[in-house]
Amino acid sequence: MYRNAITVKLLVIIVGAFFVTTVVVLVLADIQLKQILDKSQDAVFSERIDTIVGFLSRRNERLKKTVLVEAYLDDFKASALAILRNSYYKQSDPIIFPFILDTDGTIVMHPYYPAGDGSLKSVPATRQILSTRSGKFEATEQGRTQWYRYRTFEQWNWVIVYTVPLDVKYRDAIIFRNTLIGIMSGVTVFILLVLAVVVRRFTRPIVRLTEASKQIAAGNLDYPIDSRGNDEVGILARAFSSMRDAIQLKIADLNKEILERRQAEKALQESESRLGEAQKLAGLGYWELDVKTGNVTWSEEVYNIYGLTPSEFTPGVDSIMGLSPWPEYNKRHEEVMHCALELKEKGSFVQKFLRSDKSAGYYHSTFKGKYDPDGNLVAISGTVIDITELKTRESELQQLRNYLGNIINSMPSMLVGVDEQGIVTHWNSEAERVTKLSAQTAVGKPLDQAVPWLSAEMARIRQAIRNREEQFDAKRSRQENGKLVFEDLTIYPLIADDAQGAVIRIDDVTDQVRMEEMMVQSEKMLSVGGLAAGMAHEINNPLAGMIQTTRVMANRLAKDSQIPANLKAAQAAGISMAAIGAFMEARGIYGMIDAILESGQRVANIVSNMLSFARKSDAQITSHNMTDLMDKTLELAAADYDMKKKYDFKLIEIVKTYAPNLPPVPCESGKIQQVLLNILRNGAEAMQSNQDRNPRFVLRAYAEERSQMVCLEIEDNGPGMDEAVRKRVFEPFFTTKAVDVGTGLGLSVSYFIITDNHKGQMSVASTPGKGTTFFIRLPMAG
Repeated sequence: MYRNAITVKLLVIIVGAFFVTTVVVLVLADIQLKQILDKSQDAVFSERIDTIVGFLSRRNERLKKTVLVEAYLDDFKASALAILRNSYYKQSDPIIFPFILDTDGTIVMHPYYPAGDGSLKSVPATRQILSTRSGKFEATEQGRTQWYRYRTFEQWNWVIVYTVPLDVKYRDAIIFRNTLIGIMSGVTVFILLVLAVVVRRFTRPIVRLTEASKQIAAGNLDYPIDSRGNDEVGILARAFSSMRDAIQLKIADLNKEILERRQAEKALQESESRLGEAQKLAGLGYWELDVKTGNVTWSEEVYNIYGLTPSEFTPGVDSIMGLSPWPEYNKRHEEVMHCALELKEKGSFVQKFLRSDKSAGYYHSTFKGKYDPDGNLVAISGTVIDITELKTRESELQQLRNYLGNIINSMPSMLVGVDEQGIVTHWNSEAERVTKLSAQTAVGKPLDQAVPWLSAEMARIRQAIRNREEQFDAKRSRQENGKLVFEDLTIYPLIADDAQGAVIRIDDVTDQVRMEEMMVQSEKMLSVGGLAAGMAHEINNPLAGMIQTTRVMANRLAKDSQIPANLKAAQAAGISMAAIGAFMEARGIYGMIDAILESGQRVANIVSNMLSFARKSDAQITSHNMTDLMDKTLELAAADYDMKKKYDFKLIEIVKTYAPNLPPVPCESGKIQQVLLNILRNGAEAMQSNQDRNPRFVLRAYAEERSQMVCLEIEDNGPGMDEAVRKRVFEPFFTTKAVDVGTGLGLSVSYFIITDNHKGQMSVASTPGKGTTFFIRLPMAG
């Protein structure tokens, strides 16, 4: 109750002054006593060490008097140590004792350690003894302060050490100090009691008022205040009472404000706790850079992202740069500083870093500068989130996209992707090749602008997207650069729930259509060839007899015949050969016989052509240059009698386009010339009927490396053929000529010679009004 009273304070001042004086005297006396003890103890232990050194010196002198010093050195040392142990280690647990070390710190003699022990080498006191080799000092070991006095015995490299606990050394001084403290304490207590009785009587009102103020200060505002006196203390008591009432009102207001503030702080703490928990769940770390010092602080999550611990890594600008050996990190740091210093705006970046396991990682950071009231940048703070897995997935997705893109671009089909409005979304390499439009130009355009010939298919495309049904149109035909092209059109609707659009696949099947037509033609030729062979053999024998008989008749009925058998038969009949001849001529029988022979010969030629379907030629196949054969065939055509009867072949313009260095082709030159001559004759006849333009042949020869074939093209500018005629042009007996002009076997035989005899290909392309082109492909020499 009275620990803060005036009485206590007065007593404390008086006793304190007395106590301080006593303490000063005690300290000075203690210091003086310790100095006296130091001198006496130093003299005592120096004398003891000198005694030991003298003993060892005498032993060493005796050793020197022996002849074999090295031999007896160990014995003298052992004997000396035994005497020293007996002299100084009589007690079982000595407190003050000497011990001996050699100059490298190994124990030679010690009451608690065996000789040869080196455990004291690491003790700081031992290192100081060995470094100075003679002297004294104090050292604290294992919580106890020791005093050391030591000297080196140079002859044997021994250091003799005396150690004394400091409390033992100063035992007399401690006893004197404790006695003096006891006396002073008793005197102080006595004076305190006397003064307390005297002062308490005069300070009791002040004490009561002081106690009241303490209670008020402690929150006990209902504590009674005695304000009955009219002296200064009474006035002060009444002032305290008024002040207490004011404090009560103020405290009520403060309590209300504190309650509201605590509620707000609790809500803020809960919000911060939820935010911190959300950041941990989201793997979101926080960092802050002090621009002035360059120090960086990290949250625990940033350490987790880097795979580091706070004990093994301290973040800083230079140390963080070491986590990313890629040079762009330094540039990234400069960009962040520029954004915060000059632009004063928020920013973000993606950074590649090196994990603790030496693998590459990625994080995304957002940052913002902090500025002082003057607008100076003081810090940059930001968040960090690990996006390594996202980057890995993006890389895998990009690889998959590239892989799928390579597959799509490697397809020989034209692939076009469109959305539900018909806007192009994808354009592969084949589409670029066919349309001559790059993907960059085509994507984003309406389909009817990118692929004009598909404008009529927009309704089908929308229907396919709407009904999610595949649409297919086979062998659609269109004109491209004056040529008829066939295509298969397939519309694949995208059937994923979130996808709206379609993929259009266009395959050029022109070669396939041509091949199918050729296969149909070949099948027809094979079937007709068998029929022709049978018919030819049945017709050939009677035809030969008929022609032979007709020739014999013409010979026998000739009016100028001088055959003896004819003259004899005419004389027997009573008529001359001249009369018979006149009759035959008058009746036109000679013309009939010539007509029979001519018709028979035509039938013989037809039979010969029909037999070509069924028998192989025995002619030898040799390698020939196709351009030479074409030139020779042109010469034959110019000299052909049948052609000259109808038109002059020299009036036809000949254009040659031959590729240089064509490889030779194994073939029967006569058969190939027959095919070429047949095509030239048909073309010349067709151009004769087209009087509107000058007749012209274009002859081409080139090699196809992919198919390993030599290609021949013969193009005319005649009237051409429609599609129905073109498909039947190689059929046997099919002709557009008059009955007495053509047999319909010329092109069918030519087709048979190329495809069957020479394993080649033959086809025709024609446009009505623009001319016809025949294509011949023959295998190169193997």
